[in-house]
Amino acid sequence: MNLASILDETARRRPHRLALELGRRATTFTQLQSASMRVCALLARAGVEPGDRVVMALPNVPEFAAAYFGILRVGAVAVPLSTESTRTEIAAIAADAQARCVLAWRDLAWLARRRPPGPAAVMSVAPGSFFDIPAAAPAVGPLVERSADDTATILYTSGSAGEPKGVELTHANLAANARVSASLFGFEPADALLGALPLFHCFGQTCVLNAAVVAGASVLLVERFDPERVERLLRDGRVSVFIGVPSMFAAIASRGGPRVGPGAGPRLCVSGGAPLREAVLDEFEHRFGCTILEGYGLTETSPVASFNRPGERKAGSIGTPVDGVQMRIVDGEILIRGHNVMKGYWRRPDETAAVLSFDGWLRSGDLGRVDERRAQHLSRRDRVAPRPPSRRARGGRGQRPASHSRRRGVGVRRARGTDARDRGAPVALPPNAPGGGQAAWAPVAGRRAA
Repeated sequence: MNLASILDETARRRPHRLALELGRRATTFTQLQSASMRVCALLARAGVEPGDRVVMALPNVPEFAAAYFGILRVGAVAVPLSTESTRTEIAAIAADAQARCVLAWRDLAWLARRRPPGPAAVMSVAPGSFFDIPAAAPAVGPLVERSADDTATILYTSGSAGEPKGVELTHANLAANARVSASLFGFEPADALLGALPLFHCFGQTCVLNAAVVAGASVLLVERFDPERVERLLRDGRVSVFIGVPSMFAAIASRGGPRVGPGAGPRLCVSGGAPLREAVLDEFEHRFGCTILEGYGLTETSPVASFNRPGERKAGSIGTPVDGVQMRIVDGEILIRGHNVMKGYWRRPDETAAVLSFDGWLRSGDLGRVDERRAQHLSRRDRVAPRPPSRRARGGRGQRPASHSRRRGVGVRRARGTDARDRGAPVALPPNAPGGGQAAWAPVAGRRAA
């Protein structure tokens, strides 16, 4: 298994269909596949082997997708960072990840090179890298098979003390979450997703890039979020799906303006990362004639855990668990189990054991409740001891991702004053709570990346 196979499958089915667009740059699935093969070959020549970590500090450009799938293709582990990362952050994460190579965007490369001496080679990436190659130069980069449980990405988040902490997500985690996302939102080849979410973050990777590739849909990239530009794109009739965080919806809603004409706005909008204010939701939906669905998840859940379903939305709710995911409440705290739960924290077995049970239940650190209609609700989050699952991506642009739904739900706020290591005894759930019954808590040691 290899997550990069989703690109190969779509390139085989729809070779000439638009995959990515940035301004006047249009990239088909075949072109993206070829570019990823070139990255694969480049990394192999640089000595990158299966299981090696490759840091990538790239913005929302076609080169991000080519590098991402190229790293996976060679069997290595992608470690995406924000292009707003500081030299100190790049150095710390490259060192912690024991990176073999760093792919840095244009002028950012000099920052990476000024890190403390280490084994990682630094490669500068510019517009057109991996794509502007003569047709006579064949793209050669065979896909390296990995096991489903091998690590595909390490996504660094800020821990409770602010130090970078890597979340290991497997090929199986990400492939399943992308397919669930594409199915939940009804993505089709005719869809055009607005790629305004940062792709270095799990929300953008799974729900935009990977889900679009699975469905054979197009992504209209936005290198940096700008409310005026994004609104223009939403009004021109090409964007069918807009996935964002509440601050994006609020920035666009605050601009005012007329309603879009019938059929000109997106058919669906998705919000995650934080609760969306009802006034913003109402104004945005009124102006663009679309429905906004909210959901819930964490980087540790790939990220989708629960979501409102089209036609079944309840305002203020985070919906119900997605296919293949279970959620239950123990002592008021939401626990999550399923194909989406992380492998563990990179090289942090104690912190992994504090949040992940022997039978796969992840402590979210969030308090939940279920209303009379079995809907889930998200309220404020506070710190949980000793270390809650992380929500903020390094580099100052983190969001708490959204998720989809299938079953019952819970409302959420952060659990206070509970230590995972004190949760050894089974706790009975109320009869009307999701997963009612007994839940045994037994932490286990974390696993290393392959």
